[in-house]
Amino acid sequence: MKKNISAIMLSGLMLFLLLKVHAQQFEIIDGIPHFPIVDSTDDVVSPETGTIVINAGDEFNIVIYNGSTWKSIYEVAGDVTGTGTTFSIKNSLAAIPVGDYSALSPDVGSTYFSDTEKAFMVYDGTSFKKLSEITALAETAGTGVSHQGRFFKFPVVATPPASIENGGIYLKPDGNIKLQNDLCPTTITRGAITYEVVKANGRCWLARNLGATAQATSLADGNPDAIGSAYQFNLTSGQNIDENKHWEPDKDPCTQNLGADWSLPTASEWSSFYGSVGYSKDAAFNVLKLHYNGRYLRGWVSVGTEGYWWSSTQVEPKRGQSTNIAIHISSIRASSESKENSMPVRCIKD
Repeated sequence: MKKNISAIMLSGLMLFLLLKVHAQQFEIIDGIPHFPIVDSTDDVVSPETGTIVINAGDEFNIVIYNGSTWKSIYEVAGDVTGTGTTFSIKNSLAAIPVGDYSALSPDVGSTYFSDTEKAFMVYDGTSFKKLSEITALAETAGTGVSHQGRFFKFPVVATPPASIENGGIYLKPDGNIKLQNDLCPTTITRGAITYEVVKANGRCWLARNLGATAQATSLADGNPDAIGSAYQFNLTSGQNIDENKHWEPDKDPCTQNLGADWSLPTASEWSSFYGSVGYSKDAAFNVLKLHYNGRYLRGWVSVGTEGYWWSSTQVEPKRGQSTNIAIHISSIRASSESKENSMPVRCIKD
C-alpha cells in the first residue's frame, strides 16, 4: 500500500510539474496553432533553435529560441545557432526551420527563423519579410506545413473561430500577429514604474492610475504619488480642444505609455466594470484600487473626497464634453466633464 501511495504521489508531482511548465502542448485546433504557455522560459528543457512559446513571466510575450537565449519574435535575435531545416515537434514543443530560405516561394503565412537576418520571417505572397515589415497579407484559412514539409504556415484570418483557446496564434490581413489570451500578467513595468494588473469583469486592468508611483492604500488616500498624471481630453501639445471626436488612438496615453495592446476604457467598458461591482465604491476600491484622487481644474480639487477618470468616449460635442467615471461619497456612476478639465486615467488591455 505504501508503495502504491508513493507511486500515486510521484505521478501527481510529475503532472503538476508538467502543467507548471506547459499550460498546454503544441496543437492545432480548428486550423489555429496553439503554442505552450510557460511560467518562465527557464522551465523549458532542451529547446530546439526556432522553438516558439508564450512567456507568461514576460507579459505573455511570444518568444523564439535562438540557440542560446529567448527573444521576442519582433526583435533582432542576435546570433542564431542551429541546424533545423524543417518544421519539427519535440517534447510537445514546435520549432520552425532555421537558415536562409529567402529564395523560396511557399504559401502565404509560411515562416522560418533567419540566421542571416536574425529574425522571424513571414512569406507575404511576394517574398519573405521580417514581421515588423509586413503591411498586408491575403487571407488564407487553415494551417500546417508547406513547401514539402519545410515551413510552418500560420493562418491569415481577420476573425478566428470561436473555438480558439489561450495560446492560439494567427496572422491578420494587416500583417500583425495575434495571440489569443484572456489571462493577465501580475504586473507590468514601464520605465521606473511597476503597475499592478488585475482581471476584472473578464478584462485586464491597471490597478493604479497611469503615471502613479504608488498604489492607493484606502478609498480616501490623498497621497500625490497615488494620483498619477492628469490629462485633458484627446489633447496633445499645441492643439485646441474644440474637435468633435472621441479620444483618438494615436493620442491615447495608455497606448503611448504602455504599448499597442493597452488603451483607455470606453464608456461602455467602464459601465460594464462598475455594474459588475454593484455600483459600490468600496467594491471598486477593493478590485481596482479606485480612490478619491480628485481632478485638476486650476489646481487639484476634491482629493480625498471624490475620484474621476476619463473614458475615451465623447458624449456632447457642442458642449465639448466627454464621459467619465466618477466616485462620490455615496455612489459610483458615469457623468460628463468638460474636455478642458484634466483627470487621471486607468488603462485596459485589449
